[in-house]
Amino acid sequence: MSKNIFIAVFCIVALILCYKVEQSVYQTKTYSYYKSLTADMQDSLLVQDTDAKQSMQDNVLEENEKEAEIKKVAYLTFDDGPSKITKDVLKVLKDEDVRATFFIIGSQITEDTEPVLKEMIDNGNVIGVHTYSHVGKSIYKSPDAYFEDFTKACDKIKEVTGMEPKILRFPWGSTNSFMSNYSEKIISELELEGFTYYDWNVSAEDSVGKPTEYSILHNIEKDYKKYKQPVILMHDSAINKLTAKVLPKIIKELKEEGYSFDTLDHMETPYQFARD
Repeated sequence: MSKNIFIAVFCIVALILCYKVEQSVYQTKTYSYYKSLTADMQDSLLVQDTDAKQSMQDNVLEENEKEAEIKKVAYLTFDDGPSKITKDVLKVLKDEDVRATFFIIGSQITEDTEPVLKEMIDNGNVIGVHTYSHVGKSIYKSPDAYFEDFTKACDKIKEVTGMEPKILRFPWGSTNSFMSNYSEKIISELELEGFTYYDWNVSAEDSVGKPTEYSILHNIEKDYKKYKQPVILMHDSAINKLTAKVLPKIIKELKEEGYSFDTLDHMETPYQFARD
């Protein structure tokens, strides 16, 4: 009897020991498994973090490449013509194989200046509307007054050139104080009719005060390098002899700085002053 009890006790102890050994082995394997799993998760997270950083770097590089892809193009623009000076400007442009954009005053179109407009177009330049009268208090008296003046200028240009202009520049720019009360109405109606207006980001200041060759050059030089696409405001009215005289130097410097030239109608995003 005692022998049977001993055997039974021995078997129970053996079973307990086997169970503990098995538990120990199971726990060891489980620990190893989860440790391995945790390591894999850490590796996965590390890979994800690395991928995220690489993606951010790729995005930055892509943006930099896009910026670099923006070509350096200068847009020469002339307001207040045509005049006898315009012929001098056109000669320089032709000699330099450069095209420009001219914003015309309708009342300046006469029998003497009509051939100048035709020469502009024949040479690949572009004509836009500036105004008919260029009298601020008159043309900006009301939206109706503006459009009466604008339409008159458009009609005159079309009569002479056979082409209807689709671009314009407001006298004194799109944010001038004369039309501040009507600007949104005027601009929205123009855009509805398919017209695009252009301001400028570089000004020669050649119709302000008493300009000199030096001041015209300086005013352009101090600003144009800030932009890959400078829109340069100049004038070709009868009083702007110095502008025509200094134009070859302006073009030469821009070429040396790696700029090409084009007309505003080819500008992908029109340069316009910020509006409130």
